Amino acid sequence: MPFRLFALLISACWSFLVFRNRKFDVVHGQVLHPCGFIAVLFSKFKRKPLILSEHWSGYYNVVKEKCWLRFLIRWVMRSSECVMPVSESLKKQMHDIEPSANYLIVPNIVDLNKFYPACKQPDLEKLFKFLYIGQLDVANKQVDKIIKCFAGIVNDFQHVSLTIIGDGEDRNLLKELAEQYGLSRNCKFLGSQLHSIIAQTMREHHCLILFSVVETFSCVLAEAMASGIPVISSRCGGISEELLSEEGIVVDSASQGQLKEAMKKMIAEYHTFKPGKVRDSVNKYSPKAVSRAVIQEYEKCI
Repeated sequence: MPFRLFALLISACWSFLVFRNRKFDVVHGQVLHPCGFIAVLFSKFKRKPLILSEHWSGYYNVVKEKCWLRFLIRWVMRSSECVMPVSESLKKQMHDIEPSANYLIVPNIVDLNKFYPACKQPDLEKLFKFLYIGQLDVANKQVDKIIKCFAGIVNDFQHVSLTIIGDGEDRNLLKELAEQYGLSRNCKFLGSQLHSIIAQTMREHHCLILFSVVETFSCVLAEAMASGIPVISSRCGGISEELLSEEGIVVDSASQGQLKEAMKKMIAEYHTFKPGKVRDSVNKYSPKAVSRAVIQEYEKCI
């Protein structure tokens, strides 16, 4: 903790020295803790309006548990003209901490030029391909439970695979778990990959799985939808709350039984999902749509 405070102080001093003579109309802070504190100081020193963007998941637990942090976060929010959480669920968590702030939901951006549907859907007859992309941890992402549920359907559906992209402190544990369930042929770990490789991999798979406890937005869900593939998602906040029946299946994050049944249903009823409709629903996450919302807020403040 002392080291982090020292690093924040050094960062604030360096930013002040670099930008103190620059001319600008608006201060825009990205993530309230800790960058928001520096943004407030700039705003007050330059007497310029402050706007804040937020996608941190700490409002679900960390901020509520630490009184000193809650006090500082409230001070930052009260000092801003507008606070822009990335989803309705995150807004609710932030509103519980500071009801008086002016909130505007502005989602994360999805590169629709990079994430787009395949010209031809992957062959269903040879292999049904599930995909997970994200941090490899068992606490929030619950990748271990995804592997366990996948192991439970392999005997019923022999021609299935699970591709796991990402890295994290639980990677070795998860690889050992896959081997323990005899999934060395069916389950592949590809590690971290470039965005372009991830986009291509999505087009080569049938369904993305997300089984998180908490998400503030979940870019990977939006990217999968932009790629025209249905998803299985837990009710974890973010855009999982907006999923329509033609876009995928939503399950409880505490229920492995629901996840297992959803995987079976996805295989059996895959043709009932509408990739074209899925693609249309993510236009609001395009760079053009998101930047328009931010610029309009700049103009209001100025």
